[in-house]
Parts: sequence; C-alpha cells; structure tokens
Amino acid sequence: MEMQREITAREDRISNLPDAILIHILSMLPGWHNKEVLRSSVLSRRWRELYYWRNCQKIRSFRVWRLRYEDRFAKDIDLWVHFAIKVANVESFELGIIDTNRQRYELPQFAYKNTSVRNLALWYCQVNPSGSVNWSSLVSLSFGCLELTEGVIEKVLYGCPNLERLNLEGVGGIHHLEISYVKLRE
Repeated sequence: MEMQREITAREDRISNLPDAILIHILSMLPGWHNKEVLRSSVLSRRWRELYYWRNCQKIRSFRVWRLRYEDRFAKDIDLWVHFAIKVANVESFELGIIDTNRQRYELPQFAYKNTSVRNLALWYCQVNPSGSVNWSSLVSLSFGCLELTEGVIEKVLYGCPNLERLNLEGVGGIHHLEISYVKLRE
C-alpha cells in the first residue's frame, strides 16, 4: 500500500506545472461551481488549492508596492496580475515597481480587458496595449514615473468611459492631451 502511494505521488505531473498554466487550464473548464470541476480537483493537490482560491470571497484590494524589479521577475508578476485581474476580480489594483537598471515591467495584454477594477495605479511600468482597452468600471486611474505616447493614452482613456479621476505624475512622452470626458472631475 505504501509503495502504491509513492507511485501515485510521483505520477502527479499536474502538480509540477507552473501556477500560470494550472490557472489557465482551470479557467477553460465550464462553470467553476459545477460538480465536474470539483471532482477534477482530485487530480492534484495544487489544483485543489487553486480551485479553492478561485472560490474565495471577493478580494477588494491587491497592492504590490515598492517592488525592486528585475526582468527575471516578470513571469511572477504576470501571475500576480493574472490572479488580481482575472481570478480575484479585485476592485482596487496597485502595482508600484522600483526601477532598477532601467528595466521596466510590461503590463501583460490580458490586463487591458477588465470590467471589475475600479481603481488602478501603475508606477514604473510599461503600458502599451496592442489592441483596445476595456476598463469600463474604472473610476480612478493613476500613472506614475512612466513613458506614454499620445496614441497609448488615447486608447487608455477611450477604454475608461466612467473615469472620474486621472492622476499623471512624472509621466513623459505626452506633448498634447485633450480630455473631453464629461465624467472626469479631477
């Protein structure tokens, strides 16, 4: 019996996959609350942990601040952003990177499509959406210490129809900014 447990533990290849892949697999399953998904959690201990994280109460705020960034951390930060934006559906997301050796974290493309974030702050990040932006619930946006182009800021503002507060602090690359949103107050 003991030998059978050891073989089973060694054959759990799912547990050896990175969290990002496990989360992606789970996100493809239909209906997070149905019995089949719960039954499939017997495949892996880590699968169960991710499943239960998915079913936790809503996390309102997710903040990573004053993180010393190096390019080798990009995949880890991508995972945090994925968790906050796609899994936990946070209302307030703050990512403040300390620029080291002129390395900048680039916000992943999936992060530009979110309808639950209401407050977003990005510092020392690279913001460059390849397509349209959909931050339809965003009320407050803060960019700090980053370079933007007029085309990028236009995409961002167009994708935030409910934006009331905009804070641009130490933002370069914008020579002309026309804001014609009625809801924008600050």
